[in-house]
Amino acid sequence: MPAIISTRRGISGRCARASRRGRLIRFRWSGITATASGWIFGIGRRGHQRRGIIGELSRIDYALKPLDIVLLWTGSDQYLDNVDDYVRRAAGLSLAGQNYLLDQGVKLIGIDAMAMDVSLGTMVRGLREGKQDALFPAHFVGREREHIHMEKLANLGAIPRAHGFKVSALPIKITGGSAGWVRPVAIVED
Repeated sequence: MPAIISTRRGISGRCARASRRGRLIRFRWSGITATASGWIFGIGRRGHQRRGIIGELSRIDYALKPLDIVLLWTGSDQYLDNVDDYVRRAAGLSLAGQNYLLDQGVKLIGIDAMAMDVSLGTMVRGLREGKQDALFPAHFVGREREHIHMEKLANLGAIPRAHGFKVSALPIKITGGSAGWVRPVAIVED
């Protein structure tokens, strides 16, 4: 019997904006109307964000395959009950890391941090340094490269292994929306 690892809070993630072309989520500014099923159900790979993507893949001796679902485990979810700690400990995915995953054919990326982007402090520093694209860069990648990302996941540490499990991330359709909730579940076979 497979173990199903869900979240401690019910709604635990969001699908973020996708692309202009609309193959993954058709938005055309009228809302989320369809999602490619091969992108929201598939083989999962969970990794510690602290080690970096390539370092973690090397540590667990795993090569990404197209349509793998990557879950980035930062441990941020343990601070959900304390908003100040949760925000202060924000960790996100760099543009280089995000593009690396997309180059490998990954279409769904999840993270247990408050956002896929680097911390707000890092983004503000970038703005002060004159980088006009410093705010929420991970979100804007979706305008050029089709993918989905999930944020605010919980219980990634409860998944007993780094790969070899399935992930289901069924989104909620929202008329007129460009993002929506998702119910992510890890399915671990015995």
